Amino acid sequence: MCPRWVSNPHWDPFKGPASAGWATGAPGQLTGEEAVPCVRTISTVRDVRAAPREDAARALAALTADGASISTAVRTALIEIARARVEKSLRAESESLAANEDDRAEAAQVLRDMEALRVW
Repeated sequence: MCPRWVSNPHWDPFKGPASAGWATGAPGQLTGEEAVPCVRTISTVRDVRAAPREDAARALAALTADGASISTAVRTALIEIARARVEKSLRAESESLAANEDDRAEAAQVLRDMEALRVW
């Protein structure tokens, strides 16, 4: 446990933690209200607010019909949509590469060169 950052009477920005009477990583010396866990959380949480139109409201109702919270349904849908877009992009890129005759010829040549170097 670490003293509360805002209520530590020994805290001095120009002194190290050991000079303030508590060393970083040391076992907790304070208990009760004077102590809080030494955890700092950096969050990128953003509230997303939307007023769904009728079609989106029906979709949201379908996604929450199993008892899922609105938050869970929206989060799951966003992840699935993002994944589908990435997959679509990768599929388009691979189809483009497969249709490129020069690229396929070069890949075939690399495979032939590698085969010649393979040790049996």
